[in-house]
Amino acid sequence: MKVVWISIGVVLGVLTLKTVQLIKNRRNDRVQQDDEYRIYPLLEHAKDIIYYVEIEPIPRYRYLSPSIDTALGEQVLEETFENPFAIFDRIHPEDYNTLERKINGQIDFNQPIIQRWKHNNGNYIWFEEHATPIYRNEELVALQGVIRNISDKVELMERLEYQISHDRLTGIYNRDFFENYMKKYDQTDDSVAMVLCDLDNLKKINDTFGHKQGDELIQNTATLLSSLSESDITVCRVGGDEFALLLTNTSEAEVKLLVNKLIDQLKHFNETTKFPIYLSLGYAYRSNSRAEMENMYMEADQWMYEHKNNKEELPLV
Repeated sequence: MKVVWISIGVVLGVLTLKTVQLIKNRRNDRVQQDDEYRIYPLLEHAKDIIYYVEIEPIPRYRYLSPSIDTALGEQVLEETFENPFAIFDRIHPEDYNTLERKINGQIDFNQPIIQRWKHNNGNYIWFEEHATPIYRNEELVALQGVIRNISDKVELMERLEYQISHDRLTGIYNRDFFENYMKKYDQTDDSVAMVLCDLDNLKKINDTFGHKQGDELIQNTATLLSSLSESDITVCRVGGDEFALLLTNTSEAEVKLLVNKLIDQLKHFNETTKFPIYLSLGYAYRSNSRAEMENMYMEADQWMYEHKNNKEELPLV
């Protein structure tokens, strides 16, 4: 009888352990359900785009937050669930390779992924993505991540960069840009040229009509010079009354043509205004810019001051 009672006790003990484990499992399931109940609304109302996408065996989204409709327009959520490849139709052409490398696991997932996506209205929006790869047997099978709209941040950065490199009064490139240009082409083997322009009558205008009229003269000069700007011609204001035209991928003959064109533009402008623009000009050219930018600047500067002192006698070209 003693053995029987021990056996029953063992059985009851085992049943008790199983019951405890079952209760624990149910409790864990309930906790998990409670967690999911709490987390799900957070995901559904998040401003950022949250996603989980399977890549293998077939591409499909397991989860994609509704905020994608807010970010890119109505029905994008439904469109993406129906066709996971629709994202390739929205990516900016310059970011297409980034998207491909992400899907193929060939990107550094420790770094934020910057991409532009097309809104339904046709405009591209900047996004920053933090993605986590999921592997099985060393094969990328899924991605999960968070995507944030950073258009305001990018716009601010672009505005700051613009302010750093552009003259406040005229809107053309400034001295900082000019000096960075000089440093850049000092390290290359490009053909370059420089036309320096000094505004002769600024002091007289300031003294006679005031600085407001002087500022207008500077602005008109910048506008006139900017009319000559092309993909290989950049206009800068390098001083209070000094401007520069910077040319790349050019020849000495093209520089002379540009100077003649500028002289013609000045004549035409001065025939139609009460406040004419008088410029002293000097230019220099190098078929190879390496270590020659400072010498070229000094040469153009010397010609400019010779022209200022001998306008009637010194032909420019």
